[in-house]
Amino acid sequence: MKAFKQKEILEPGFPFKLFLNEAAFSFPPHWHEEIEIIYVESGNCKVGLSNIQYDLKTGDILLIGSGDVHYFLPRLGDSKKVFIQFGLSIFNDLSTAKNEGRFITPLLSKTHQLSKKEQPVSNENELIHQKLEKQILKIIEEFNKKKDGYHLVLKARLYDIVAILLRNIPQKEYTLNDKNKQNEQLERLKNVFEYVEKYYTDDITLDKVAGVANYSVYYFARFFKEAVGMTFGQYLEHYRIGKAEWLLINERDKSITDISFDTGFNSIKTFYRVFKKIKGCSPKEFQKSAFK
Repeated sequence: MKAFKQKEILEPGFPFKLFLNEAAFSFPPHWHEEIEIIYVESGNCKVGLSNIQYDLKTGDILLIGSGDVHYFLPRLGDSKKVFIQFGLSIFNDLSTAKNEGRFITPLLSKTHQLSKKEQPVSNENELIHQKLEKQILKIIEEFNKKKDGYHLVLKARLYDIVAILLRNIPQKEYTLNDKNKQNEQLERLKNVFEYVEKYYTDDITLDKVAGVANYSVYYFARFFKEAVGMTFGQYLEHYRIGKAEWLLINERDKSITDISFDTGFNSIKTFYRVFKKIKGCSPKEFQKSAFK
């Protein structure tokens, strides 16, 4: 499980990926250069981004901007979610179109949420949602059928989505300084996430990880909370529990005690407490539910 920058997630030669998730799940903070659209077909899910938490319900759409650090929080009950990921290079044809191409990167570097309301549609935001949902459903249909030329249709629908956003979402200035600041922040986070991935089984102190980010403990704690939306201690707990989930499913012969120590917890009691807090059930209950 990668907990930092996701890489090589798209089809070679065509920067697009679509996949479905039908289970309740959690995932620690991570980021990727690709744009991500989350469409909730049924149920609900909770997505965190910095200090904002989005409660998504059936029909809701969340567009996650390039480089935005985000994470998924556990919710009771299953939900059916479609994830669409695509790279900015898919819009290279617009690189010479001065009036359109220059707005693409700033627009898709910010996260946008559009919620579905009860009919009839009564305001501008709901009309925007209706238009976007129509294009997303067409993308899902084309991707599932994969008829001749479906790549062209997928690309056309993504162009339609961006056109809808350009015409209806207020554009905020996105300067070179903003971009450089984001890149510096992501580089520091990348170093921290890689350190955690390598040493999560050890005793990781705030002092050690602050040094990795080249910050004092005080500034690191504030930086991490602002950038990720949770404290470093909370992130480390989520990461370790994510590792424990994998072991519970894929190494069933391993005891709960061994799994707790293999994922960096210094006591079985602490492991049970943190697992229940994050997953809403005990490790044993989680393991049983995974094989129903």
